[in-house]
Amino acid sequence: MLLALISDIHSNLPALRAVLEKIDELGAEKIICCGDIVGYNSFPSECFYELSKRDVESVMGNHDYAALTGDTKGFNKYAAEAIEWTRKNFDTKKLSSLPIRIEKDNMLFTHGSPRSIFEYIFPDAPTYFLESIADKERDFTVLGHTHIPMMVETKKGTYINPGSVGQPRDGDPRSSFALLDSGRKKVSFQRLEYDVEETARANRKAGLPDFLSERLYMGV
Repeated sequence: MLLALISDIHSNLPALRAVLEKIDELGAEKIICCGDIVGYNSFPSECFYELSKRDVESVMGNHDYAALTGDTKGFNKYAAEAIEWTRKNFDTKKLSSLPIRIEKDNMLFTHGSPRSIFEYIFPDAPTYFLESIADKERDFTVLGHTHIPMMVETKKGTYINPGSVGQPRDGDPRSSFALLDSGRKKVSFQRLEYDVEETARANRKAGLPDFLSERLYMGV
């Protein structure tokens, strides 16, 4: 099966629509999202709807959790302000159906790490550490949270992060996602330009902090 792996959409509708259109062109049979549908940007309802109408399976990210509960402990002031805006402008109860993890076909999909949706796993994480936090051997463990594409092979399986659809942080402002051929066990990473100005303009109109729009142009 050809799976499209997406994560960290963060209410960026122009980015999500561009990615979904490209996924259709590439012929993926299913899309799985590793969390953070909302936060930072101004299209939470629209992004949730786009995923729902396509039956995209998604896990809960830390921003989804914050929007649902109001708990922004550990968030910077910009992220917390965006969560407050989201809670005022989106029916966050819809996020309550998101699971912490999805397990299928010897693969795990979650947001932060196998241990917690709040834990960051960066590309330079040592393989011995990744093996220590794995709950069992799997073909693939697919994560989000860092907004940085990653693939690391370990004795307990391959860790993948498709990067971020809506707020990349690896110095490349283009949306990031990945394709996983589960039969051939091959992964390819994809980058795609989208209309950043459309997102920034909507954010400004919504009254969100300018910083959240400015960083989109830089990919940080």
